[in-house]
Formats: sequence, structure tokens, C-alpha cells
Amino acid sequence: MLLLRNVAFICGILGCFNTFSITGRCVQAFVQGVHLYSNIHHHLLVQGVIQDRDHRITELEEALRESIRITAQREVVMHEQQMKLEHTERVVSFVRCNITNWLCEIFDRLTSLLVIQRVVLNNCCSQLGGMMK
Repeated sequence: MLLLRNVAFICGILGCFNTFSITGRCVQAFVQGVHLYSNIHHHLLVQGVIQDRDHRITELEEALRESIRITAQREVVMHEQQMKLEHTERVVSFVRCNITNWLCEIFDRLTSLLVIQRVVLNNCCSQLGGMMK
């Protein structure tokens, strides 16, 4: 029954359906209709596959753009962190140098004070020795 309806439908579309009898022309038209239907069906399937592929490509492009955006943000943050690290290293180096210089100055002053203290002590001893005689 379904086959007869399909034949009738396709024959009607192709203009060869006058009665419910299947003639040679109608069979030929039916075969052409089946081929046409097959081609249309194939075209629709291909079109669906293409639409699915295009949709997937769009999704992948969006994901790639998002990934690039995130990577760019991370690179900016990484660059900022690198700049902060380099600045901190320069500050630490400067402070270390200043502390070293300061310690050297303190050592030099202490050495000078010890020399002065020895001279003063020697002078005091000499004066006491002169007083005791």
C-alpha cells in the first residue's frame, strides 16, 4: 500500500498519474522520481553534514579565540610578574650593595676608633708613667 501511494505521489508530481494503473511511462517516471528523491535525500544529507561541520568549525573557532584570549591574558600577567621580579631583583641587588658599603664604612670607623683608642690609651699610660716617677 505504501509503495502504491509513493508511486501515485511521484507519478502525480511528474504529471503521469491519470489512473491508479501503473503504465510503462509511469514506471519510468517513478524510477526518475526515486532517483530524484534519492538525489534530494542525498543532497539534504550532505547539506546536513555540511551544516553540522560548519557548526562544529564555528564552535572550534570560538574555542580557539577563547583559548587565544586566555593565553594572551596569561602572557600579560606573566610579563607583569616578570617585570616585578626583575624590579625586585634590582632593588635587592641595590640594597645588598648599600648594606655591604655600609658595613665596610662601619668596619673602617670601628678600626679608626680602635686606633684612636690605642693612641689615647698609650698617651694615658705615658702620662701615668711620668707621674709615677
